[in-house]
Amino acid sequence: YSKLSREKRIYTKKFDSASVYHSNIFKRLYMMKRDFIPKSLLTAPQILSLISRMLIRINPSLGKVSLQSTFISSYLVKTMKEDTTLDLKNTMLLSLFHLIGFYHFIGERTIKFSDFTEEEIYHSYLYGYYYLKEMSPLEEIARTLLFYDKKYDPILARRLPQVEYASLLFSSRGIQQLIENTGGSYLSTDFENYGFSKYNHTYIDNFERMDIDKVISKKIKYGTYLNDLDEFFKSVEFTDQETESLFKLLIYIIDFKSTQTVQHIIHTSGYAAAIGKELGCSKDEINELFTAGALHDLGKVSIPNVILESTERLSPFEYRIMQMHVEETETILEGIVDEKIKEIAVRHHEKLDGSGYPNHYTHKELTMQQRYMTIADILSALVDKRSYKEKLSEEKIIEIFQKMADNKQIDDFVTEFLTENLSKLFSDMEFYSSSLSVPLGKVEIQYQEELSNEL
Repeated sequence: YSKLSREKRIYTKKFDSASVYHSNIFKRLYMMKRDFIPKSLLTAPQILSLISRMLIRINPSLGKVSLQSTFISSYLVKTMKEDTTLDLKNTMLLSLFHLIGFYHFIGERTIKFSDFTEEEIYHSYLYGYYYLKEMSPLEEIARTLLFYDKKYDPILARRLPQVEYASLLFSSRGIQQLIENTGGSYLSTDFENYGFSKYNHTYIDNFERMDIDKVISKKIKYGTYLNDLDEFFKSVEFTDQETESLFKLLIYIIDFKSTQTVQHIIHTSGYAAAIGKELGCSKDEINELFTAGALHDLGKVSIPNVILESTERLSPFEYRIMQMHVEETETILEGIVDEKIKEIAVRHHEKLDGSGYPNHYTHKELTMQQRYMTIADILSALVDKRSYKEKLSEEKIIEIFQKMADNKQIDDFVTEFLTENLSKLFSDMEFYSSSLSVPLGKVEIQYQEELSNEL
């Protein structure tokens, strides 16, 4: 824990000083110079569906528990809407993200819940509380996570809604475990062995009644519950502010897998919008580029960390695995994101001469927006410092693009365009990507302060 926390403090000190500072100061200084700020074109239900697919890829064991618990708790609230004061939106967000602290500490490692100590469970929920309070629309409802081991008190629940949410959330968690352990073929007497006595038994009684024919259990067993989950997301209305918060969360969830990938995604999104603006794209097209840039590398959550964070030159086999992030990105986006935005996102490694991957498209199949995305991705990769290389000079960047143009991999005009506009692209990228800043450092500070107070 101390090692992870130290690494996070180093990261958040660097990143928050750049992101939050630019968000508040840089934005005000430059607002009068720019009449347009790109924005995401994704809806909140789309974002939640994407996050669901990512969570289960980052850590399948944690993801399965999160998604199935979300399905059960949402099903209960929708069915009991006349008998509960709980909000479906809060229920879905709490259930989907309630293990976020565990992701923070264990990442992609597969660990059974039975292997966690009480102290580790407490620290994971504590970190999750601060994370959701600062990084999601839940705010103080996130305090629900701190009631994970508390016995239900109906009098206290009338004053603190978090108590009632906790009872629903962890009842749903218990039901999920019961279904998983019995393959859905549970008996009524089995409920006595899963610690449900500490929760509001209303939820258990209602679940038993709704699942009398094992319809819900079968959906979980065979995976068809995921379609229902997407429909639950669509049934709730979100404000613009909540949607923006979830969009940022979509990007920063990748931090549980790879911090440098988060930075690359944010910068690529900013460069794509900046390039589109300088080359005459409409506002809608710039928004498409900005959105696609934020999505283009989501598939990297499926790549093993030993390859994704390698500081050595990848072997041919490892490089092929790394290339598979494009197919994984397409799988994550498929059926959720608008087709045009999806194609801009997943074609960022294609080249005009057909030497790119994964489909070896040529100039005939690549639109100008798709070509701009390729330039943005390459530019971010060259400029950003990575685990395996230092930041390149402007002269070296132009030299690399010129060589690609000579080889007919990119358009001829790109080198001249970058030579004349590179400084402005840097500035615009900083400005555009500042809209994606989050108080991640504040999360770490509050968590560390709480630990210090305990000591």
